[in-house]
Amino acid sequence: MTEEEFNQDQWTAVQYGSYANYVAAMNEQIANLENEIIIAQNSLDAGKPDMKYVPDGARSITVGFLAFSIAVALFGVLTGGWLMASEFQMGTIRLLMIRPKTRMKILMSKFLAGLAMCLVLYLAGTLLNLVLNGICFGFDDFAFPNFTVTGQIGFFAYYIPKLFACIVPIVFVYCVAFMLSVLVKNIAVAIAVPAVCLVGCILTMFTMFMFSVSLPVMKAIAFTPIPFIQMYAFFTENSPVSMMMQNGVPVSLAYGIILLMALSAVCTAVSALVFRKRDITS
Repeated sequence: MTEEEFNQDQWTAVQYGSYANYVAAMNEQIANLENEIIIAQNSLDAGKPDMKYVPDGARSITVGFLAFSIAVALFGVLTGGWLMASEFQMGTIRLLMIRPKTRMKILMSKFLAGLAMCLVLYLAGTLLNLVLNGICFGFDDFAFPNFTVTGQIGFFAYYIPKLFACIVPIVFVYCVAFMLSVLVKNIAVAIAVPAVCLVGCILTMFTMFMFSVSLPVMKAIAFTPIPFIQMYAFFTENSPVSMMMQNGVPVSLAYGIILLMALSAVCTAVSALVFRKRDITS
């Protein structure tokens, strides 16, 4: 629409904030459609179906299963929130301290053991999913490449980076829960607070997807951890993240990974600093 039509349409004006934002969002949608046409043409030229054209194939189901990372993230909250707080609440922390180990070794052994449990669960579930999808939907589908604007890429070369990207929010929520476990020494609080925040992030993105949130609000959310908790949404269509991208919101996967890893490092550092200084007998 023209700028005059935009100014007369109050709902659109509120939604986008300015005509420049509206034009940028429309250009982004046009660019996405043009890319889809190029990908479709590359698929036709190669005579091999891209994953999006086989929605019930093994590849599509496998990528969709990346949402499993949310369940593992919740397991990470339970594990991280319980590990140290349980030692304080039951008084067994004193037994740990009489061992000939430094506080840092005790803390990091607990931290790494819990994190390893989460990652093993995630990777084991992923492997099982791959095998079952191959059995149920045909291993032949994995042999087809995925197509991009510049050409084609083998499915596993396309999938594995996304698999590891979805580990980042698991690590993040685990570190937050572990930090609270050290700080508050209470299992219920250390689990409940990050669990509520995790669910809150999901509900925020769902609400934004279902109801037309204004563009300035979406741009503000793009710089917080909220969109990146559901990292798998970057790799699926018709998701809140894809809606943000179509509207020209600068939501960056690389930024999200860096942000969550940096916050994870801060939480781990706080946990170590507090545990080293804490009076265990208190």
